[in-house]
Amino acid sequence: KQGRGEVEECIERNVDYYGTDLELHEGVGNIQMCLERCKEVERCVSVTYKEPAQLCYTKYRKYGEHVRWCGDCQGLSLGCLVSDFLPTTLSMKSGAIGGVNLVMVVMVTVRVL
Repeated sequence: KQGRGEVEECIERNVDYYGTDLELHEGVGNIQMCLERCKEVERCVSVTYKEPAQLCYTKYRKYGEHVRWCGDCQGLSLGCLVSDFLPTTLSMKSGAIGGVNLVMVVMVTVRVL
């Protein structure tokens, strides 16, 4: 999913973002709390939450190695929560190298924790 989602809109039910685990957090009460754990973990961009076991897996890839069905899982990618990412700088540079005109656009994005 892409877009300006709220947490509830971004949750993918019955989905496990398999692999690419950064950390396992036990005793996490819900997926929103799992998302908060992700914001504390460097390089975390998505989570899988296993509901009855209250397990939160933080991930370093948007959808893990691959997406698979899991009846008691929920997946959430921070990319869906566009409001958490703010573009801070957009600049354009142009010039010539060896007689070839070049244009470069640079955008810096900051993740708000």
